[in-house]
Amino acid sequence: MDNVCPDVFKSSALFASAVLKELAHRAHSSNLMDLTASLNENAGYFEDQACAVITELYNIDREKALTTLVTKVNRYNTTPLDIAYSQKLTKFMAHTACQAKINSLWSGDIAMYTPPWKIGMAVFLPILIIQNFRFIDIPKKDPCQPRLQAQQPKRNNNITSWQWIVYCLYMFYRAPVTKFVIYLVSYFAMLVIFAIFVLTDLYPLSERPPSTLEYLTWIWTLSLLIEEIRQIYLTHRGSLKHNLQYWAKNVWNIFDIIMYLLFILPVFLRCLLNSDQFYFARMAYAITLSMFILRSMHFFFVDRYIGPKVVMIGRMLSDLAFFICLFALFVFSFGIMYQAVLFPNSVLAPWELLKDLVYFPYWQLYGELYLDHIEGKEPSECTNDYELYINGTMDRCAQANQFNSTILAVYLILTNIMLVNILIAMFTTTIEKVQDDSEMIWKFNMYELVKECYEKPMFPIPILIHLFRLFILCQNKIRNQYETDFELLLTFEDMENLNIVEHFALQKCQNETARAGSRYNARNMMTDERDMNTEADLTPTQKDIKDYVTEVIRQIALRQPIVLVDLPRR
Repeated sequence: MDNVCPDVFKSSALFASAVLKELAHRAHSSNLMDLTASLNENAGYFEDQACAVITELYNIDREKALTTLVTKVNRYNTTPLDIAYSQKLTKFMAHTACQAKINSLWSGDIAMYTPPWKIGMAVFLPILIIQNFRFIDIPKKDPCQPRLQAQQPKRNNNITSWQWIVYCLYMFYRAPVTKFVIYLVSYFAMLVIFAIFVLTDLYPLSERPPSTLEYLTWIWTLSLLIEEIRQIYLTHRGSLKHNLQYWAKNVWNIFDIIMYLLFILPVFLRCLLNSDQFYFARMAYAITLSMFILRSMHFFFVDRYIGPKVVMIGRMLSDLAFFICLFALFVFSFGIMYQAVLFPNSVLAPWELLKDLVYFPYWQLYGELYLDHIEGKEPSECTNDYELYINGTMDRCAQANQFNSTILAVYLILTNIMLVNILIAMFTTTIEKVQDDSEMIWKFNMYELVKECYEKPMFPIPILIHLFRLFILCQNKIRNQYETDFELLLTFEDMENLNIVEHFALQKCQNETARAGSRYNARNMMTDERDMNTEADLTPTQKDIKDYVTEVIRQIALRQPIVLVDLPRR
């Protein structure tokens, strides 16, 4: 560590941890368990080193520690906070310094101790923002955002009261927490409009033209789609292919694109189908509306307790997918057995036969046993006459067999008792894992939510302004002038000042006693942040790591020598 420049130490440690984690994942895929454990251990070591340095720096100078987290490191073309988020380094993201910076960005220029209910009221009653009411406090100086201090006007004789009021309004509505409230209310208003026209005013074009509410829904959805395109553009991963690859790593983004494509489908169907086939357009609209409603779960990430529950649901869906694959084997095995015993020599069409194979065993899992069919009792609506059931006049009756009830009993034991309890055990394990790390999960996901709200405009805007913003972003990218609070470009003098403080913190970490104490403090700072008041990635880090791992694997395949250096741990 002595030869590592202090201004890039945190980023280097985080980058090394990310590379080692990716290598561990590749080793695990190749069933190299010992190598996987070793790589994960070293990845954790480098992440601990980054946490130790930021802990010392945070104790020495809080303002400079928060600044270094969002200062662009030229060697990696990114910031430490961006690396930690893009590579899912939750331990570093849960550090008090990272959370203090995220909370600062979340509040913007609004005082961090402002209760959420006051912000909600001020959104709809802007008169409360006037500082004379003391309802919303916008301080003149924000210690967590030194770059914005120069932008704040000073209360002097040159600033009129009206200018100060306009400035306070601007600072209030540009804060991510304010944008979150506005977009939350507007999104649910859009859902209400969508639901009203689907439930009460959806007719074929031959009977009535689209209503005003439907046109509003079209415009709003198109505006959301343009915003999604802007997010893809802002990933800054190089080529369009790399932008899409990184953008697609977020499950919510995949959900969004499926939702928008499904929305386009009913729009075309309602224009092409006649009255007799309009049912398909109505059904497509209903499915799309349900997806829009489910998409609102994304807003739950703002809450410390509900947010991790959304992660639980996602992981439980993965468990459910495994259960469905296992359950399908039992369904088809016993479904074929049922069909062969109860209805031998079936005369059904292939699609009808496949449906009957799944029908009985699937619904029996939920308690619908169909005992009359299983025991072969002949109700009045079925027949054993071949001519009657082959021409579709009546349904065919099941054949009575003394083993039918035994087959049902075995199936219920295997599915209702064994498989369902396996699923419950899997759910329980998943819930316990997420609950144990719920604090870190919430802190990690808050970064994405804050970054998303930070980049949005102050108010939901029409399509033309969206297009104008895309044009401005293209110009800024060409001129390299696009800078945000998530990626600061400091002057040489400011960088030198930061390097001096970081160097002092690094030297303290190299001391044996101080480093042991810093590890203890870092561990506490990651769990005791509750007492404090409460950045999508803009770097090519993920691509670089993937390329590096690919090169390492290629060298292994070519049997070229690879030097592994084990850093001494003092």
